[in-house]
Amino acid sequence: VCSRCIFYEWFFMRTFLITLLMFCAAAADARTLFIDLNNAREEIEALAAGAPGEIVVVPSLARINRDARKRVLAANVKLEKLFEASHACAGGKPPRDVDCATVYEQIRAAELARLAITGDYNEHDLLAELSEISDRPAQKPFDMLVISGHHELGSFRGELTQLEFTRFLGVVQSLPSLFSSVNTVVLLGCETGTREMFTQQLAPMFPEVALIVGAEAKAPVRNDARNLSFIRKFDQSRKALLKARTVKQAEQVYDRMGTQSWPVSLLWRQKTLFFKKTVETLAPIQ
Repeated sequence: VCSRCIFYEWFFMRTFLITLLMFCAAAADARTLFIDLNNAREEIEALAAGAPGEIVVVPSLARINRDARKRVLAANVKLEKLFEASHACAGGKPPRDVDCATVYEQIRAAELARLAITGDYNEHDLLAELSEISDRPAQKPFDMLVISGHHELGSFRGELTQLEFTRFLGVVQSLPSLFSSVNTVVLLGCETGTREMFTQQLAPMFPEVALIVGAEAKAPVRNDARNLSFIRKFDQSRKALLKARTVKQAEQVYDRMGTQSWPVSLLWRQKTLFFKKTVETLAPIQ
């Protein structure tokens, strides 16, 4: 037997195994916590397609299964039609098949029916799930947090549940092991990346996070092609922003992100705010 052949066979097999282990380790190290308030299956799939690694979704399928989420979608379609009818009634031009005298009662009944599908899953249930995840032994830490939901009046809300910012701040503080390794926070709701949000809410909530991303204006809805394209391509931009060492380098990455028709804004390294028209230095938090 050729000893040199045996050596080369061993060498190439060893190289292959090392490469495979390095790839698996890199993929395994990427871990995302996705808080899905908005029944955002398409966004989760887009994120999974664009970035390797594990995605942990809350509410979990164990709490709200796929069938329930489909029924929530159908219930939401009914609600949207009722909302349109109520606007038409208020404008004095109701559709022929709408009883304006009962449309508001119909809206309330439809909302209660939608809540019943999820078992009245609320923010207390969501926070309990986060606590359960934090208590699991021997798990790898999360390096990214994504929150999908509409943003207004100090809270996030969606088809599945809602989450007040003040209550979430309490969770971040009470579960440090869950968020201590997070280097990226992504908020997919409208106006989640305004100057006020960054300076008054997000920077104080995540003072050690290197990259916080939001929308400085109205963001595309969850299944809009622009939104899904932005999410699929985000991991590449994220890695480049985390590697950037100067504001100029980060700005070049940000400019490329802005070509995707998503009103992205970001806080980079807790010191620089990037908006469509301005780049600003953030004063240190006292």
